[in-house]
Amino acid sequence: MDQAIILAGGKGTRLAPLMLDRPKSLVEIAGKSVTAHQLDLLARYGIRTVHILTGHLGHMFPEVLGDGGHFGLEIHYHREDGPLGTAGAVKSIAGSLSEDFLVFYGDVVLDMQLDHFFAEHRQSGAIGTLPSIPTIIPSTAIWLLLTKRTG
Repeated sequence: MDQAIILAGGKGTRLAPLMLDRPKSLVEIAGKSVTAHQLDLLARYGIRTVHILTGHLGHMFPEVLGDGGHFGLEIHYHREDGPLGTAGAVKSIAGSLSEDFLVFYGDVVLDMQLDHFFAEHRQSGAIGTLPSIPTIIPSTAIWLLLTKRTG
């Protein structure tokens, strides 16, 4: 597993008063952006290539995150002209993806043992693996591990 996608195209309308001048994925938590936390996690588990799919205020991502070198990553930015949705955004870069790739929303802060997640996905032979955790607070947070099938 060496590739991931971060979906960071939303407007953050529910956070509108706080988000007028930046994408919600670039909101800082504990001194760094949500996306920077994600990039640190990916680098820690050997992901080397990250595709960040942007929309609203997408020009800010390269300004804030650069080319990924200081994370030990190679970042590729893809800006949507109009909202494509989760599946549409991933499909738009399908030709750039390796066999297995990880997808998560850009507004999710998480710390999980990705190596265990990767192993479970491989062992299952599934086309997609979705981790879940019990919670009393409904969430739209999602991350996926997908295997690209050809044919």
